Amino acid sequence: MIARRLSSQLLFALGILAAGVASAHQPGTIRLELVKASDSGSLSFDPDFKGKGDTKLQYIVRNEDPDVDVLLVFPACSVEGEEQKRLPAYRIENLDDVLAGVKAAPRGPGERREPIWQLCQLARATIPGVYLLKRGSYLKLQMGLDFRDPSAMLAPDDSGTDKFRVAVHSYFDIYGIHPGEEADAIAEALVQGRKPKIGVLGSFLKRAEQGVSDARQRFSLFYELSGDPARSPKGTFVRSTYEELFLPPSLEASPEEGTGPAMREVPIGSNLLFALEDYQTPKKLIPEQGLDYDPDHADLSRIPVDSAGPAGAQYCYVPGRPDCVAFPSLCEDGQQGRAGGVGRATAATYNVTGRFSVKHTDHALHPGWGWRAVAWWNDDGNWKKLASNWVQGDGSYSLAINYSGYSGQHLRMQFRAYNRYYHPQDEDGDLYRWINPDRYGIPTSHDEGHWYADADGGDANGIGEMYRGAYRLWSKLYHTGGFNPLRPDPVTVYTPNTWYDCTLPLNVGGGGTPWSCASNSGSGQIWLTAAHSVDAEVVQHEFAHNVNNEFWDNKRPAGAGGSHTLCGRFNEGLALTEGYANFVPAWVQCDRGDSSCNTGAGVIESSGCASSSNRDEREWWVTMAFWDLYDTAVDNADILYYVHEGSVHRIYFDNGPASSGDALGMTDFQDIYRSHCSAGHEGYIDDIFDQNVNPVP
Repeated sequence: MIARRLSSQLLFALGILAAGVASAHQPGTIRLELVKASDSGSLSFDPDFKGKGDTKLQYIVRNEDPDVDVLLVFPACSVEGEEQKRLPAYRIENLDDVLAGVKAAPRGPGERREPIWQLCQLARATIPGVYLLKRGSYLKLQMGLDFRDPSAMLAPDDSGTDKFRVAVHSYFDIYGIHPGEEADAIAEALVQGRKPKIGVLGSFLKRAEQGVSDARQRFSLFYELSGDPARSPKGTFVRSTYEELFLPPSLEASPEEGTGPAMREVPIGSNLLFALEDYQTPKKLIPEQGLDYDPDHADLSRIPVDSAGPAGAQYCYVPGRPDCVAFPSLCEDGQQGRAGGVGRATAATYNVTGRFSVKHTDHALHPGWGWRAVAWWNDDGNWKKLASNWVQGDGSYSLAINYSGYSGQHLRMQFRAYNRYYHPQDEDGDLYRWINPDRYGIPTSHDEGHWYADADGGDANGIGEMYRGAYRLWSKLYHTGGFNPLRPDPVTVYTPNTWYDCTLPLNVGGGGTPWSCASNSGSGQIWLTAAHSVDAEVVQHEFAHNVNNEFWDNKRPAGAGGSHTLCGRFNEGLALTEGYANFVPAWVQCDRGDSSCNTGAGVIESSGCASSSNRDEREWWVTMAFWDLYDTAVDNADILYYVHEGSVHRIYFDNGPASSGDALGMTDFQDIYRSHCSAGHEGYIDDIFDQNVNPVP
């Protein structure tokens, strides 16, 4: 049985209390069970196949919340017309269009990848893909899974293969039905089997248009496919598990080895798609030198907290400060890491260059930004590390090898998916790494060419998105935020999590379903399921909890932990910590002047949640308050921001609970942020805290 539970919209895995201390996070009250599925069968690669499913799946969805009715919204797969048309199975581009029964407008060129599978709901719904699930009840849901376009799963040099692996990561959105006439009208219409009029969709439609659901529930399936589409449109499938299909058998290899087979080379002139957006903006890398753990995190105190008011007016209240120049970056140009070797210099320097990419689950190549390129030499059976350096934002790397006795006689290039901040690994603690073919007799200027690790249907499926999402957060915290969240030991990231259900005690499954969560026990552990590992917002949300725990010495405010939803009312401690973790992915991914910033918490400037009573107990209000303290856009009464982009974090981190279990909520931070505001700007802080309050129905 595969079970999945409700999580909060942004990342969606939250705390559980034990003796007053939250040690992990838990999912919530909507449970998805796979109760019937074919273990094997035949399939059709025909692109004209009509979407009834190569294999049928039967799920039961249970609403275990005794108080809340919900609407479940699945991605729509098809609509009826003169001919059957399909919507991609990945996401609903525009729910308004879905409700109206029309296809959403496509995105720009290169922004949408055709799915290599399509998971459709075969159960009859009054509104396509929308189901009512009343409190304490369950829904039987039949789905059809089609396997499509197998060529997208194959590397350019693999056209003759007859076996390939598929990870299906799908989702549904959850909307709580709030009290009120409009919600009652929606529920009444669905119970009676008719489509409600657009005019009575009310707050639900508003939230749907903004992408603000109460939760997004993700789930996964894994298959091995067999067949040769070039010879026959027919093939076969076998249902399997992530461990069996995607975890390579050689994870316990020696340090110089790889976790799987040698990487694939990108032929010159290949038409394999690339994610070109990754190349448009140069990416900074965390410098190798000076990257030390600071037990006091003293660099936090070096971030100025000046604020800017109307028309950018800025006042410096810090005694002795001559001006308000923005705090300089901790990483000066040119400190991109040590490229030299670790041995004694020799007469010859061997310059090794190349490009390294990772194939993500969008079927495109992405630069291996922040991976570690390592050069090895097998000296008569003894492996020696020659040099290492970071892979740059465009996928390029360069090594200058000076090593006693080395004259180019042998070279093995290895690429590691781990760094000083975090170590992705499997349940047994084994790390991920790939190797190029061994070279012999290289010249002093050697170009390795362009090679890539296949993490889309290949070994360690999804590791590319997970690594990049976490590295992007670390880089922005360091370069933009001005502080370094390094721990004494790297954060252990178990990905994919196939065994731990995020309950206590740690690392004991407890009989539940694996989920995604972060520990605040001091161990610095994060667990990510396969479906969550490929979602940057989930990854960054869980890392945000980890950073929060580190700077608060693993102390948690009263109430932090337990199941929750974005729009629901819970308690101040939970809303504070979850609201901050929701804010962090927006801070990483969106420009601070972007009033349309849209993350997993929806359009962050305009919540669609219905009620504002007890604002401190609602994480959406906390998220929006953090954003308005940071953003430079003028909206309503929000005309103030902290000049340095790390100030909102610094003030939050410097004012955590003195002891675990202390009462602490976002309203407590109103006075704190006022006290750290430039003289004369205190009232604008009050405006920010007061403006994001929706009328109580």
